[in-house]
Amino acid sequence: MASLYADDFVVCFQKESDAMSFRAEFDGRLGNFGLEVAPEKTKILEFGPLAERKAKARDAKPETFDFLGLTHFCSWTRSGRRFRMKRVTARKKFKAKLREFKTWLKKNCTLPTPELMKRVALKLRGHIAYYGVTDNPRNEKG
Repeated sequence: MASLYADDFVVCFQKESDAMSFRAEFDGRLGNFGLEVAPEKTKILEFGPLAERKAKARDAKPETFDFLGLTHFCSWTRSGRRFRMKRVTARKKFKAKLREFKTWLKKNCTLPTPELMKRVALKLRGHIAYYGVTDNPRNEKG
């Protein structure tokens, strides 16, 4: 029988013990339906203000994770008073989108200029609608 996988999702816990407990119970629950977690796509990591402090104590950076084409990382508000999770377009996804656009442009370069520009504008609007999240400078540079 082939393995089936559930859709991607992120679950956050304050305590590592809660995350480990959830993971064990979740694996069991999925197993009841013939599903399993993809081990290569699954990890438990420290994230948040405490994770950032612990990483600094080790002279390291806190971990990041990619989810739905965005890299999520630990940060703070501009005032520096509150912790914030921030997101930027994942480097791998951004490069793939640029390659895809370049290929599309080569195939469609014979379109009349007004039509080509109309379609380019639609593609750009779609990109911004998805990746245009607060604090995402890669979206602006793209």
